[in-house]
Amino acid sequence: MLKASHRFPPRSSDRKRRHHEEAVMARLRDTFEQQRDVHIDYSRDTLTVTESFVQQVAARLVSSHPEIRRSACIHIRRILSIENAPPINTVIDTGCVPVLVSLLDVADDVDLQYEAAWAITNIASGNSTQSLTVVDANCVERFIRMVASSSTRIADQAIWALGNIAGDSPALRNYCLEAGAMRQLVRVLSQLDSQRLRSDITFVRNTAWAISNLCRGKPQPLLDHVRISLAILYRLLTELRDDESVVTDSLWAISYICDGPNQRIQALLDFRGGPERAPLLPILISFLGGAGVANSIVTPAVRACANIATGDDNQTQQLLQHGLLARCAALLTHPRTELRKELCWMLSNITAGSTQQIQQVIDAGVLPRIIHIIENDRQHVKHEAIYVLSNLASGGRRSQHLLVHELGGFAAMLHCCRGGTIEPRSMRVVLEGLRAVLEAESSTEAPDDRIVTRAIATSDLLGILDDLRQHEGEVGNEAGDLVDQFFNEAISDREHVEIRSPNRATASSDEAQSEIESDDGWEDDSDDSGSRFDL
Repeated sequence: MLKASHRFPPRSSDRKRRHHEEAVMARLRDTFEQQRDVHIDYSRDTLTVTESFVQQVAARLVSSHPEIRRSACIHIRRILSIENAPPINTVIDTGCVPVLVSLLDVADDVDLQYEAAWAITNIASGNSTQSLTVVDANCVERFIRMVASSSTRIADQAIWALGNIAGDSPALRNYCLEAGAMRQLVRVLSQLDSQRLRSDITFVRNTAWAISNLCRGKPQPLLDHVRISLAILYRLLTELRDDESVVTDSLWAISYICDGPNQRIQALLDFRGGPERAPLLPILISFLGGAGVANSIVTPAVRACANIATGDDNQTQQLLQHGLLARCAALLTHPRTELRKELCWMLSNITAGSTQQIQQVIDAGVLPRIIHIIENDRQHVKHEAIYVLSNLASGGRRSQHLLVHELGGFAAMLHCCRGGTIEPRSMRVVLEGLRAVLEAESSTEAPDDRIVTRAIATSDLLGILDDLRQHEGEVGNEAGDLVDQFFNEAISDREHVEIRSPNRATASSDEAQSEIESDDGWEDDSDDSGSRFDL
């Protein structure tokens, strides 16, 4: 049974972040405003800035007077920090982006450098065209150098800008990686001792987020570009495990690194961190729920483990050896729909493994909850849960099939197909699993051992299967093949009874009327009426 990579997209939130103005409640009264008699309240969310005003401000960025130049840069930054619809294109159209980038080199004026970096960060928070504008102005290499600045706020702003650029697209992410962004971020964080990690927590949170953006996206970055972050991610998860923001972004980064071919999964499994040279896997699993673990943390932890479960049987087994399944049972009742869906996807890849791994899933007691999801959950969650049982059917032993049958699993799958409660793609998965069970039973010599086959043939499940033949396309064809191969005789009997049943009712009515209208002494044979229709 082939394992499936994810059938749903990764997270989409926090890809980019705009650095908003934090202290603009008062009107500006700096040198530029005094000269131009301009007073703007940047705290207004609906502020409208005219193109001519932006052009006037941009023109002053090249002033030979430091105060005027700094004032103009502050204005540009504040214009770009407007909460709603900042005029990014208006600023770009003035042609001032290369000037702003050049101001990043003014190391002897930290305030000016910071304002320019902030302005560029907010331009990079826009769409892809806007992000590309700042990249084309050669800002990435400058920001990478600024990450090592002795000024924390300069370094932090540079990291923020790099995170926005990397989060724009795989192409810009790769550009940042090839320029050495990941190496620089890892180096800077590695230089912080445990005390600094906590005292500079805002800086550390920002860096963890930027690292996550450097790892995300498809096509995926080269493994060699991102695996170098594993050591610092291990450290963040162990030393700052009580910080929700740091842990969340670190786990997302790990989930991106191990998403894909088995080589990426193995890189994670082979990693050893800390003085004790400990693996990452137990740490990942420790974030799968429990007291005090936030939902924002559980989700990427599940995704990382689910990505590992797409690997080969040996890689999957390492998950199981570290107690993954014990954590899953409680999470299957989690209120978040997408989390239940990801758990089911992960379990479906485990039941696509060996019979021993299937048995571990059974022994963990999660199947009743999977069946409950099939019966009651939303359609897209049901789809993944159906895969859990279908893969079990395809790769499991007959004893495992019987256990699922006794739990009502196969019946739940077929009942889902009634009345269009699931999509045709899910129906196909149901029928694939059912075929595996029926073929396994047909190979037995003793008809009495065909327990699932007999249960379907003698219940309403046969009617559901028969109705599926009316579907167009693959569902109808597959259902028809199953009926013809395993239930042809039972369907014939069922159809014959349905055809004769109206006559039987009419005969009973006629007999009752005859007893009223005549006294010819006919015997009432209603006790053996069933034998009248024996074939």
